[in-house]
Amino acid sequence: TGTGYVQINVDGAEIARLNSSGLEITSGNITFGTGDRVIGNGDEKIKFDSTNQDIEIQTADNVAMVIDSSQRVLMGHTSSLGNNRQFQVINGAGNAVQSIITAVDGNGGAQLEFIKGRGGVAQNNATIVQNDDAIALIRFFGADGTDLNSEAARIAAEVDGTPGSNDMPGRLRFMTTADGSASPTERMRIDSSGLININATTLTNGY
Repeated sequence: TGTGYVQINVDGAEIARLNSSGLEITSGNITFGTGDRVIGNGDEKIKFDSTNQDIEIQTADNVAMVIDSSQRVLMGHTSSLGNNRQFQVINGAGNAVQSIITAVDGNGGAQLEFIKGRGGVAQNNATIVQNDDAIALIRFFGADGTDLNSEAARIAAEVDGTPGSNDMPGRLRFMTTADGSASPTERMRIDSSGLININATTLTNGY
């Protein structure tokens, strides 16, 4: 025992302490045997599913979030809707609304950032992008009676020229899907010079 706590030792080395605030693991890992969950306050649980290797976070005995074996984050449901959707939110009671809120006494606003680099996954990897690289894509889907993979429209941001240090020319492309079609077609483009092309990907006669 130490001052104000009970010390747990294995082979002469401390691995945990029990004090008035709870149990503190000071060395090693927490490993579950036949048990599969951490329970707090009765109805709040973190569940480890050994069958499909998912992690479930539950509140009031309902699944609030799942991290599945493919590292997809699912909120409001327990299995992926497919189509390579890494972050999925479903709200059956109303609109699935996500809010980004900035509460500050100043002129700064909320931001949503999409970033593209050609390097590997590492902090501050600044391998330069190239002309025509896709930077970000916003896609809009509707249920077609079979699945949720029919695309109605998209907005694409792309590199529009040769980039360099503090020089990133870009364009926006707006696409919609025609009746009877399964994929969107470009309808409007704003290029890096600010020119707007409607139903054409390149300028004609200087317009």
